[in-house]
Amino acid sequence: MVLTRMSLLQTGAYANTKRFQRLVTSVDELTELIGVPSEIVLKKQLAELDSHMMAFIAKSPFLLLGTFNRIGRCDVSPRGDAFGLAKVLDAKTLIIPDRRGNRLIDSLRNILETGQMVVCMLRSANRPMDLLLRC
Repeated sequence: MVLTRMSLLQTGAYANTKRFQRLVTSVDELTELIGVPSEIVLKKQLAELDSHMMAFIAKSPFLLLGTFNRIGRCDVSPRGDAFGLAKVLDAKTLIIPDRRGNRLIDSLRNILETGQMVVCMLRSANRPMDLLLRC
């Protein structure tokens, strides 16, 4: 039986169909199938920005700002500018400019509502860095 990760996760309208060979319905099943992260991967989860992250941010001209509102509706906002788009104020503070755009303020409203966001920064196509930030 050949299974892909995407074919294992099934929700919503597809939940009651026989479309997939196997459904994963719990975190324990998912962990059994995928395995646990290595110690090296776990050590990459830091409480604050390190010097490598700061250097990466300084060279990144593009980022994706992901937020969600209090009812769970998600929004991803692309942000692009010259290198050094975001500025590191200190190891726990990242400044991301908000340019004039459509004035919907979805990202800012969501951050005020939930206090959370995720940032995916790109320096090049093969060098992404994810930052999970809490405000």
